[in-house]
Amino acid sequence: MKLWSKTYGNSGYDQIGSICELENGNIAVVGKTSGKNNENVQVLILVVDKNGNVVSTYAYGGAGMDNGVSVKANGNGVIVGANTMSLGMGGMDMMILNGVQ
Repeated sequence: MKLWSKTYGNSGYDQIGSICELENGNIAVVGKTSGKNNENVQVLILVVDKNGNVVSTYAYGGAGMDNGVSVKANGNGVIVGANTMSLGMGGMDMMILNGVQ
């Protein structure tokens, strides 16, 4: 039985990496998002309520490609595992975002 179905995104490229339920019943989704011409790919953190309505969105990263691949509930916030080519030592590096609400 389907409770609801919604799509999220913008005019660029959006992709899901991971999803988890928060202690307050909201759902956290991480992945990546880009602008219209697929430039400036950033980690996307999307939080929706139990009906799929957007509670908050966050984008993290820099001028290169960044991608959220894992999310875990941490109280009412999340810890996100990501890959980054914008930040770090060069090439593809790992990034952890902690305390995102």
